[in-house]
Amino acid sequence: MKIKRFKIPVILTAFVVTIAIAAASATVALGFFVADSDTIFPNVSAEGINLSGMTIAEANHRLVSGGFERNADAVSVTVNFPDGSGFSISGYEAGFARNAEDAALAAFLHGRDGSFFGNTFSYVRSLRVGTSLNGTSVPVLDEDFVRGTVSLHTRKFNESLIEASSYSFDEYSIIITAGVGFAPANEDSVFYLVAEALYAALREGSRLVVNYTPAVSVLGAFDLNALYNTTRTEPVSAVFNAETLEASESFAGISFDLEAAIAKYATARMGEHIVIPLIFTDPEVTAEYLQGRLFRDELASRTTHVAGTAARLNNVRLAASYIHDVVLGPGDVFSFNETVGRRTAARGFMDAGGFRDGRLVDMIGGGICQVSSTLYDNVLHAYLEVVARRAHTLPIAYLPLGHDAAIYWGVLDLRFRNNTPYPIRIEIELDGRSMTSRFIGTRTNDYVIRIDSYSTAVPFETIERVDESVPYGETIVYFRGANGAIAYTYRVISDAYGNRISRTRIARDVYRAQSRIVLIPPADAQPDYNPT
Repeated sequence: MKIKRFKIPVILTAFVVTIAIAAASATVALGFFVADSDTIFPNVSAEGINLSGMTIAEANHRLVSGGFERNADAVSVTVNFPDGSGFSISGYEAGFARNAEDAALAAFLHGRDGSFFGNTFSYVRSLRVGTSLNGTSVPVLDEDFVRGTVSLHTRKFNESLIEASSYSFDEYSIIITAGVGFAPANEDSVFYLVAEALYAALREGSRLVVNYTPAVSVLGAFDLNALYNTTRTEPVSAVFNAETLEASESFAGISFDLEAAIAKYATARMGEHIVIPLIFTDPEVTAEYLQGRLFRDELASRTTHVAGTAARLNNVRLAASYIHDVVLGPGDVFSFNETVGRRTAARGFMDAGGFRDGRLVDMIGGGICQVSSTLYDNVLHAYLEVVARRAHTLPIAYLPLGHDAAIYWGVLDLRFRNNTPYPIRIEIELDGRSMTSRFIGTRTNDYVIRIDSYSTAVPFETIERVDESVPYGETIVYFRGANGAIAYTYRVISDAYGNRISRTRIARDVYRAQSRIVLIPPADAQPDYNPT
């Protein structure tokens, strides 16, 4: 009988548990759906534009097409000065336009607090309750633009104010007439007037006009300060123009003694003419001086003989053509690989002998290391800054050891910086098989630079290899071998009278020895037997 008494409650309990498990499962499934979703929750809008179920990109497009970013189209402020001049700034220029991307992202993040169940419950709530997001993109005044515009037009007004007073100048002085008029406009005052008006126009969605009136000034020094600020200019030195390859224009600085001018003005009678002497300051470098020094001197020169096949000569000539007439401005870094580019057959490079992994093999563009090495020799003698350089693994014949620079696309590059205050033009040309490279620039001292190189031989070793084709009792020299070397390179600087100033080690380079290879017969080889 006890079994019958508890049968119904047990069944009900099991039913409730089943329902709870199903609900939990459904909640978890919905949670995973929400977590994987890349769309905005239902019933979410921004500034009245419905974005439900959209991706961020779709919401951005919907906002833009719906005019979300055009909130500042009808907003502007016009400022009038007393002389009739003025300027206008639109709401868009002021930075008041809303940003659709920001709003779309804010709509997507709405309801997503980062937790699994929090996001799920927010999603369920969004199905029943709509959300209108406002202020997702807050207009912020572009202060730099507004201040720049204010500065430009305030300066123009002040210049016209000075010119409106009896103001003139001759070659050496300024002549003004003491009188009455407006004080110069103050940039900060104009800026705050414009900023306040722009925010008011944004709130009203209107175009406002404001008037700026500076204070009326009696006889005093007000115009002299403005005159000083508008007249005073710093001297401008000539610099090298990388586009024209010439010196830019230079200008003398102009100013006057403000304190002396104020003292004169303070004691002047109404209508009296006051002569203010101009002060001229020469620039440190005039255009004439700089132009006369550009590309004036040969800083370094080296000629090498291009040996080898016609293909190697072609590669050297082609690489040199990309470098000839390259100009490096002060501080510029030259890169051989960037200047010459990748060596490919499509660009005209051919297979020729070159070093790879310590061996001489045919490779596309083989031989162009002679160009980079000749340039590096110029760099040493011109005393330029070496940024990147690697010696060859094997000795080269066209330059002293320690004067070479290996090149390999993507691995090895020759880079050097023009550390002089003047531009340098690289000239590199071939006359038959004779290649000459020159650095043309401007000497700033009378130093004599000598590059000394010393090397010690690294003897090759002899390796015997068994070869069945070698007859009994004989040997064959397969490769006769070549010594390697350790090279030390020094830069010696002396003055014009031959007195040594410095001696600096530039590099220590190791060139591999190439083993002598001798082929020998097998140990069990037998002499040929001829019974006759």
